[in-house]
Formats: sequence, C-alpha cells, structure tokens
Amino acid sequence: MEDADCAPKVGSGSLRPTSAMTAAAAAAARAGASLAVLGLLLVAVSGWVVPECTDKCEEDEFRCDDGSCVGIDDKCDGTPHCSDASDEFPGLCSAPNTTLFAGETLTARMRLHKTFKGVDIQLCGHTRCSTLEIEGANQEGALAHIAFVNCNTQGRHCKVHRVKGPNLWAKFPAGELILEMEHRPSELAVWLPGHHDQAVTVPARDRQVYLRIVPFKWRMNMAVRFGER
Repeated sequence: MEDADCAPKVGSGSLRPTSAMTAAAAAAARAGASLAVLGLLLVAVSGWVVPECTDKCEEDEFRCDDGSCVGIDDKCDGTPHCSDASDEFPGLCSAPNTTLFAGETLTARMRLHKTFKGVDIQLCGHTRCSTLEIEGANQEGALAHIAFVNCNTQGRHCKVHRVKGPNLWAKFPAGELILEMEHRPSELAVWLPGHHDQAVTVPARDRQVYLRIVPFKWRMNMAVRFGER
C-alpha cells in the first residue's frame, strides 16, 4: 500500500455530485478524458480545493489507501486512524501465529529488517493479550524489553508492567533472530538460545494460548517460522 499512487483528496466531508457535475464528467469521459482530467473537472465545477499529497510517507509512518499518512504505531492497533480505515484492514493486520498452550515450549525464527526496531511477542486470549516488546540484547544474552499487560486483541493499548534495559545492550541487527519461549503457569517467558537463565517474562493466563509475532515498528510484514516444541 505504501507504493500505491497518491490518491487525490477533495476537501473535508463527502463530495455529492450535482447534475451539472455528472453531465460534465460524462461528456468528458465520452471524449476520452483521463481520470486525472475528470478529477480536475469535478474540482473546477464544485469549487473544492485538492490539497497536495506525497507519493510516499516517512519511514515512521504508514500510508493510507486515500494517500494520507499516519504514525506507524497506529497501524493495526485496533482503532482506525485512516479516514478509509485502511490501516486496520484484516488482510493487512494478519501476522504469523500459532498456539502455545500452558506447559508448552517452542522456537521461533524471525527475519528482521532494519526498520523493525525489535519484535513484539504477543500471547492472546479472546479478549486480551500480554506482550513482550524485545528490542535487543547484551553479550551475556540478557534481553532489553518492555512487558505489557491488558492489551487489546491486537496487542496494543496496553498497561506497562515492566521496563528493563540490561547493561551494554544493543539493538538486534538485520537478519535472522531466534528466540525460545515457554507458556509457564501464569506467565510467558522468552529467551535467546543458550540463555535460559536470562529469560524475560510477562504475566499471562492459561487461557491465553494464541501466539503471534509482529515487528515492533510494523512498516512491512516479517517472515516468522515456528519450530521445535
């Protein structure tokens, strides 16, 4: 969607074509006028002003189908921010997922892009999620993370449970990231392979069994492969 052509906007509110506008547009169409000319004709007849819109948004923004830009954190947060709600389309907001029942452990392999700034590990029930936002690690395998509880079903609009940044930690580089996770009694635990003693946790109920992983800055989709249990 970010690479689509910039869609024109016509003022605020809805444009209701008059009979004169419709007749003029029909005549222009029969004459073979382009869509751009038809759009300018409608603007000229209606007296509306078409503000400029850019072909691309900033790196920390999402481009709506109507051509406007919203913050990348507003994408797929459960609340529409684009005027056409294109930031919450189901197909856009689907992400790699699996189940992780209480007592189970699994390995996940992710392909990080430099714009992701980390990953969100979400363990959800039917109404609420718990989220571990993991941004990096130090050489001892300790994870820099924020634990969130009482998130909505998109893993957003949460309550902060814990913020932890270990000494001398660094952001994950682009490339493959492997994390192991376990649904323990009353919590989700995540750690780097070989560093089980450095596991980070977030409170989670036994009935929260739907696991999904998304980029922290969800500019584009992220490849995720779920492995051994």
